[in-house]
Parts: sequence; C-alpha cells; structure tokens
Amino acid sequence: MNDIQRPARYESAIRQKETAREDILVAESERPRRLTEAETLQKEAETEAQITIDRAASDSKVTLNQAYADASAIMTEYQTEAETYRKLKDADSGLGLDATGFLAYMSVRTLEEAKSHVQVSLDAPAKTMFFPSG
Repeated sequence: MNDIQRPARYESAIRQKETAREDILVAESERPRRLTEAETLQKEAETEAQITIDRAASDSKVTLNQAYADASAIMTEYQTEAETYRKLKDADSGLGLDATGFLAYMSVRTLEEAKSHVQVSLDAPAKTMFFPSG
C-alpha cells in the first residue's frame, strides 16, 4: 500500500491551504514596514498641512498690517487736508479765503490731482473794447 493516490481536489485544497498560510506569513512580515510607510506618509501630509496653515496665517498678518498702515496713512492725509482747508478759510490765519477763493483753490487741486486729461469749459473772459485811433 505504498502507492496511495489522493483525489486531485484534495491535493489542490492542501496546496491552496499551504499557499494561503505562506501568504499570511508574508503579509505579517510586511505589516510593520507598510505601517511605517503609512505613518510616514501621514506625518508628511500633516507637516505639509501645518506649513500651509502657518504660511496662510503669516500672509494674513502681513496683509492686515499693510491694510492698517494704509488706513492710517489715508486718515493722516485726510486730517492734514482738513487742517489745511480750515487754515485757508480761517480769517485769523491771514489767508482767509472767501467761498469763491476756496472753490478756486479746490478746483486747482482737483485738476492737479487728476490722473487723466481733464477738459474744462469756461466762459470767455471779459471782452476788451478797441477804439479806433483817429
């Protein structure tokens, strides 16, 4: 009875079982390496996310500080302008412009600060009368 043959299905099932056992051993041996790879990828992603968050926070601080500086400069400019206008109208300053003079000053300032060409329509100056010599 040395030549006993087992059925092919039985032999196949045993081979599959052994292959599965080997696959399990390989997977168990690879598990620590794969876990380390996954943890490394996760830490890299978290670090990159933190860098992005920190950069955005820094950029927002810079933008806010620039906006505050710009606002402060504008406020100072308008306060200076208001003080200048007050002095122009104040009779005690020696400049004391009346409404017409002040409007003329404002017109000149507006034209001076225009960023593009300005066309102005004015009435003709008073006509000079010519008398024939004779």
